[in-house]
Amino acid sequence: MDELAILFLHYGPLNMAAQDHFQRLIRLHPRDLVIPIAYQMNHSAIPGTVDVARLDSDYGWPIVDPYSECDKIYYRWFLSPKRPSARRYIFFEYDILPNCTAQNFYRDVWNSDVAAADIVDLKTEPDWWAARWHGDTHDGLLNFGMGLRPLAGIFWSHAALNRVAQARRMPNAWCEFRAGTLANHLGFRPAVIPGAIQTMHWPPTTFRDTSGARWFHPVKNVYARPHRFRQPLRTAISTSP
Repeated sequence: MDELAILFLHYGPLNMAAQDHFQRLIRLHPRDLVIPIAYQMNHSAIPGTVDVARLDSDYGWPIVDPYSECDKIYYRWFLSPKRPSARRYIFFEYDILPNCTAQNFYRDVWNSDVAAADIVDLKTEPDWWAARWHGDTHDGLLNFGMGLRPLAGIFWSHAALNRVAQARRMPNAWCEFRAGTLANHLGFRPAVIPGAIQTMHWPPTTFRDTSGARWFHPVKNVYARPHRFRQPLRTAISTSP
């Protein structure tokens, strides 16, 4: 079993940022698995990409909208019998800019079962919009309601991802709500990656300095040098989706 598998989810057509971020991962992780995956990739893809839409089964995770259900793409890959195994997995989306190794960015949660930049507990934030996505989506698990946001960058132990992927519940929920609630329901206690919310969040209109040795999301363009940008905001923003 490998130590770490980074699941690099990308979409077509392949852009420069995706190629740059993938190559950075390869250079930073010569001893780890960096596995490109996709869903219904109809355009150019990174060589070796596993298109989970072409697997022989949906493994109990049907997908209608890959954006709101993108966690199912990872679950399908995990449940495929031919995939490699690792002790730890990272849900990596193409618009994460990695400026350091995963071992450095996740060092404080390296032995956790589940970790994310931010955690929403419905006991304290009962009006979180993702928990109301398409109405009644909690599948009877509202008492365990929890969100992991953003989905990009979520960290899993093999045991936790195995249980969540095999749960096959909350099929119509928003991805971040489903991932967090299932993990919580199954007895895993998600941890917050210290400081990660400063550089891993949504939307991309907040102040960002990509020169640090951290991971940044979302970064959808390649810049010639460390880049700072800010767009004016008139109202408070959510860190999700």
